[in-house]
Amino acid sequence: MRMKKVLIISNGLGEDSIGAVIAKSLLTNTDVHAMALVGKGTAYQINKIPLVGPGAIDSHLGNRRYKYSFLKDLTQGAIQFMFKQIDFLKSQEFDEIICVGDIYSVLICYFSGQIPVRFIGVYKSTYSHSYQWYEKYLLKRQALTVWTRDAKLSVQLTNAGVNARYDGNIIMDTIAISPNETIAPSDLFTIVILPGSRKEARENLRFFLTTLKTIWDKKSIRVIVSRSPDLNFSELYCQLDFSLSPKDGKQLITEYPGISYELLNSADLLLSAAGTSQQQAAGLGKPVIGLLPEGVRKKRKRTISQIMGPLYTPLSRDISQFTQEISRQINCPPSEELKKISKEHIGHSGALSKVISTVISQ
Repeated sequence: MRMKKVLIISNGLGEDSIGAVIAKSLLTNTDVHAMALVGKGTAYQINKIPLVGPGAIDSHLGNRRYKYSFLKDLTQGAIQFMFKQIDFLKSQEFDEIICVGDIYSVLICYFSGQIPVRFIGVYKSTYSHSYQWYEKYLLKRQALTVWTRDAKLSVQLTNAGVNARYDGNIIMDTIAISPNETIAPSDLFTIVILPGSRKEARENLRFFLTTLKTIWDKKSIRVIVSRSPDLNFSELYCQLDFSLSPKDGKQLITEYPGISYELLNSADLLLSAAGTSQQQAAGLGKPVIGLLPEGVRKKRKRTISQIMGPLYTPLSRDISQFTQEISRQINCPPSEELKKISKEHIGHSGALSKVISTVISQ
C-alpha cells in the first residue's frame, strides 16, 4: 500500500522548528517532505527531513520585527522567489499539505492550484489581531482544517464559515523534554538566560551578564545559561569574571545544553532573546524579560506584548532598565492570578497529537 505523501510548508525559523516536530511525528506513517519558504530549513536538516522546492532570501528570515524589512525583502528578490515557489508547487502532487505560520503559505498554495490545505496559524490571536475579512475568505475557500492558537479565534473563524478548531497552542507541544538533563532545586532565586542561537547570542549574553553583575552582590541568585551546541561562551565568562567552576572563587554560572521543559520550569525569571521559547515560558507561567532587537517596530512591540500577556516585559538594551526590572521581579514575584492569565494568553499543549491523527486518518 502506498504511503500518504505529505508536504509541510513553513515560512520562518520558528515555523520551521514547529514543522520539523510535526514531520518527525509523521515519519513512520507517511512519506513526508518539507518546504522552507525562507532561509535554509535548518530545523528540517537537523531532523533529517527531506527538503524540496526553492528556498527564499535570507534577509529577515520571515521576521517582520524590523522597520522596512518587507521593503528590503522586495528589493532583494522576494517576488521572484515567490513565483519560483508557486511554479514548483504547480509541478508537484501531494496527498496532504500542511501550512505552518501565517497566511502567506496558504496564499502561494492557492495560486499554485494546490487545494485544499491544512493550516496551523501560529501568530494570529484574539489578544492582539485577528484575521481580516480577506484572510477569512481565503481560509474558507482553501483550508480543509484551520488550527488556531486560542479558542476565541476558532469561534470567530467558524462563524465566518471556516472549518476551524482549537486543540491547544502547538508551540507548547514543541517544548523538548530532557529527563537526563536534570536541574537540582535551589532556594536561590533562579534566573535563566536564553541568549538566542543566532549570531547575536554572544553579545546578548554579554549584556545580560553585565547587567546581573550590578545586582549579584545585593541579591541571592542562581544563574543558568542556555547554550546552543555550536556556541562556546568560555572566553566571555573569563572576560566578565564569571566561572563554570565553584573552585575558582568567581561568580558561578551553570550552563544547560539547549532549551527544554526542565530548563524553563526551573526558572523564577527568564532573560530572553529567543522568541519561541519566550512564549513557551510564559505558557508555563514564568515571568520573562525580553530583550528587544535594535530597530524593532513599535507596532510589533505592542503586538508581542498583547500576545504574551502580563508576565512579559519587553525592554531595550539598557542596563539601568533591566536592573530595575530584575530587582522588581525578585522582590515582587507574580501572583497566581497573573500566572493563570499568562497561561490563558499562550494556551495549553495538545494540538500536535490532533494534527497528526487528522493527517493520518483522513
